[in-house]
Amino acid sequence: AALSAFRAEHEGFQALITDERMPGMTGAALISEVRVIHKSIPIVLIRPSLRTKINSFIRARLSMICFFCSMASRAIALNI
Repeated sequence: AALSAFRAEHEGFQALITDERMPGMTGAALISEVRVIHKSIPIVLIRPSLRTKINSFIRARLSMICFFCSMASRAIALNI
């Protein structure tokens, strides 16, 4: 699916972020195919061990954002 989408509209992509483990194709295989179509597109390949670290990082940032949004909405509700 990812390769089909890239082939159909590769001009619209500015970068590619892919996981090494995907159904039907590895990330390395996808990169090889993408390089045939677009030689200079920036690519990030995420390994399974890195996925856990990235998920933890994202969860921590989302928690902070939710906290600040909650505090802001309380201040607005109190007309502060």
